[in-house]
Amino acid sequence: MYAADNVILVHRLSSQYVQHHMMHSKVLVILLCTFFALSCAAERPDSFATSPKDFPCPDVPVCTCSTNFKRVSCEHRNLFDIPSGIPNVATELYLGYNKLTKIRNGSFSTLNNLTQLSLLNNPITNLENLSFSGLKKLKYLTLRKNKLKTISPDAFHDLGSLQKLFLTDNFLTAVPDLSSVPNLIYLTLDTNNLGSANLCNGSANLMKLSTIILSNNANLSRIGKEDFKCVSRLSVRSVDVSRCSLKEFEDGVFEFPHLQSLKLSYNDISNDVLEGIFSSIAQSDLTSLDLSGVLQPSDIFPIDFFTNLSRVKLKHLSLSHTRGVNHITNQTFKYLPFLEYLDLSNSEFMSITDTSFSTMRNLSRISLHHNRNLHLVPKFNVSTLLRLDLNDNGQIETLSNGVFYGLSNLSNLFLQGCKIRTIERRAFSGLEKLQKLVLSRNLIASNGLPSKALSAMQNLVSLDLSFNKFTTISTEYNLFSGLTKLQWLDFSQNVCGNISTRIFQPLVNLQTLNLAGNRLGRVIETDIDGQLFRGLSKLRWLRLDNNEMRVMQHMMFSDLTSLQMLNLSNNYLSSWAPGIFNASGKLSIVDFSSNKISIVTEQELLTVPANTSLNLTDNPFACYCDLIWFRRWIQAHNTSTKLAHLQSYICNSPDQMAKKPLLEFNPDDIAKRCHLLPLMWILLGACSGVVAIMLFFGTMMYRYRWQLRLRLYYAQRRFRRRRPAGYIEVDEGYDYDIYVSYGPSDSDREWVRTELMPRFNLITQDENADGHLQGALNNDQLDERGQIEQEGLTGENDGRAARDGLPGENDSAEDPRPSLGELRVFIEEADATFGFLEFDTLAEAIYKSKKIMLVVSDEYLHDGRRLFEREWAIRSRFEKQLHLDDSIIVVCLEPDADVKVPAVLLPICRNQELEWTKQDEAGQELFWRKLAEVIQYRRDDDDLLAD
Repeated sequence: MYAADNVILVHRLSSQYVQHHMMHSKVLVILLCTFFALSCAAERPDSFATSPKDFPCPDVPVCTCSTNFKRVSCEHRNLFDIPSGIPNVATELYLGYNKLTKIRNGSFSTLNNLTQLSLLNNPITNLENLSFSGLKKLKYLTLRKNKLKTISPDAFHDLGSLQKLFLTDNFLTAVPDLSSVPNLIYLTLDTNNLGSANLCNGSANLMKLSTIILSNNANLSRIGKEDFKCVSRLSVRSVDVSRCSLKEFEDGVFEFPHLQSLKLSYNDISNDVLEGIFSSIAQSDLTSLDLSGVLQPSDIFPIDFFTNLSRVKLKHLSLSHTRGVNHITNQTFKYLPFLEYLDLSNSEFMSITDTSFSTMRNLSRISLHHNRNLHLVPKFNVSTLLRLDLNDNGQIETLSNGVFYGLSNLSNLFLQGCKIRTIERRAFSGLEKLQKLVLSRNLIASNGLPSKALSAMQNLVSLDLSFNKFTTISTEYNLFSGLTKLQWLDFSQNVCGNISTRIFQPLVNLQTLNLAGNRLGRVIETDIDGQLFRGLSKLRWLRLDNNEMRVMQHMMFSDLTSLQMLNLSNNYLSSWAPGIFNASGKLSIVDFSSNKISIVTEQELLTVPANTSLNLTDNPFACYCDLIWFRRWIQAHNTSTKLAHLQSYICNSPDQMAKKPLLEFNPDDIAKRCHLLPLMWILLGACSGVVAIMLFFGTMMYRYRWQLRLRLYYAQRRFRRRRPAGYIEVDEGYDYDIYVSYGPSDSDREWVRTELMPRFNLITQDENADGHLQGALNNDQLDERGQIEQEGLTGENDGRAARDGLPGENDSAEDPRPSLGELRVFIEEADATFGFLEFDTLAEAIYKSKKIMLVVSDEYLHDGRRLFEREWAIRSRFEKQLHLDDSIIVVCLEPDADVKVPAVLLPICRNQELEWTKQDEAGQELFWRKLAEVIQYRRDDDDLLAD
């Protein structure tokens, strides 16, 4: 009865929207959806939601009534009988979820205005004659989820106006006598024990029946033409007999000329019987056909299976759960040119011919998810396709170039839950109109997704890359270049610990960014200038929970002017910088739950925007002197909006307050214990503190002298690299092929002298064959190199390959360990300028070296000077846009050195596997051969990176 009122409401609101032009266009869509939902609710009176205006009925306190007594609800009241005193003006009565076992004759005799009656979910076993006498206006009757076994012939007496009857989920063995309901339109008898589909018991004459639902009747094995003889052939629009045990259908049983929907799914129907059914509906208005789980096993889908449907304008076809059919050919769907939706999900198709869908010029949606035998993505070549679902196809590992070519109008592509490892660069070519791409829960790593693969989808709005293997993205800073329209990005749960701070800068329209479940704490800690989120001025939602964050830089959110929600939970944050959220004037919630915040200072809290709420639950508050200000602030201010879930804040220390609510912390009692010390002790403590600080800073400056010099060098380098307008920098080439970083221990130096250097055929001349300068060594340096070589830096001739690559004097056979080639090698003892300029010499040599070799030992990893060399090596590779695993070589002199290296070098160690074995000659031979391969290796796409 509310459908008309809903139409009026939507019409009025829509008119106001058009007149004032003040609401977003989505408001109208929401209103229309609301109208649709309310209309559906009016047609399905299975449950009742109490309105805020309802109140206990005057004569029936156990029930609630609307203000005009039109609607009465007695649901969930444990009633054994229908209560008396229900207002006779009521038009809706809801008696569901009670303990009614039977309906007495005359129970509703006074309610002659009822139009809707719900007896949902009661243990009613039998309906006696005249159970609903007096309900002459009743249109909707719900008896779902009862225990009905029998219904007396005259049980529906007086229900001449009944239009919808719901008898779902009972224990009926036969269709009840429907002769008293001639105006019935909608009948559900699904999930019963029917052994017959005969609707014509008694003198039933169902001339208006439109929808017949007989599904989920396990004993129903046959439908005859006589079963529907009392039903008008012109009125039936929908028949559902799915999930029964049907095998036999009498000829012509479905000859309904206006039939629009037929569900035969999950029955044991032979192909011959299906062809007979198709013949009987060949002249109908059928638009939807469900054959899920019906087709018999065969290697190839029957070519002429749909011949009898060639004149039917079928739009929706479901073939899901097709078992034993392996291949679909280009003839399978040639008789269905009007098809718009095709469901092939949960099947066992192994291959689909590229032209299988070429005849369907209206096809807009295909579901191919959960096909466990499908190894390759078919080439659909259907320009009308809008939505393609390939989720959970566990055999798909590669997306080849051009696989989606021809899907020029595709807007939604789902590839979740496959085993995709590799996406070729042009795999998404042709998807110019794609708006949503889901690639979550695959095995894609950074090297499996080329940096330019996504740029073809310039209209992409939503991208899901969650739950993949992007553990490190070292050089693919332009992974998202070209995606200027992207609004939603999910990069969560990739355990990513290394990422370029420029990677998100192309996403100028991004609104939602999910980075949860990664390890970006180190990246954020070193991002002093706030580059990671630079330019994301439209971002509204940002998730950084579970990222091992310990520090947030002051400039981190400086560009996030539209930010509304920020999740920083489950990290290791102990504080936040005052004013860090000042740029985000629209920020409504910051979630700091499950961090390490023990103290909240005045500067931190009072610089948070006034409209921003903080969630500080599950933090280890230290309820002592330092928290007095925060506790007094809580007492003095209304924190119901400022501090979310304040009642659940728990103290962690001291012991007497541990595990007690923060609100039980009395600051006045604690303040008495936090009195000031006498002036003398204060002065003494201050002096001692100054001395301690001076000693501390002196020690730290000496300990971290190389890091300080590194920062100074960065500053000097930025100053030197400034160029006037119009200046174009030219690549000057490399002065050295390899820079060797080693030491500081004598054993490390000895290994370089006696093991490594004899493998090189060193080039010391100033010019190569082309006449180009090859290094920056002056004559003095060359003399020094020669002297060191004479003193044994390059090793004695002990049978290994000599510097010229020829065998030594003591060689009795050819040395199996290869020479590492003629290379220009920079080593500290021969090439470094000692003194004040030593730092600059090393930095320039690293920058001008094609590859960097790090000879790693335990002492090497703890030495400050070598820390500088490692950091500058990595930084210089990034500046040159080089792959780290191609331009850095990591030699491990100790068995466990590969697990102690920084995280950014760990993938390189595991890929190169260059571990020196002191006592194993075979292992040493393998080491030298691997090292030779790594030195000579060059990526095929290095030139593309330069682009």
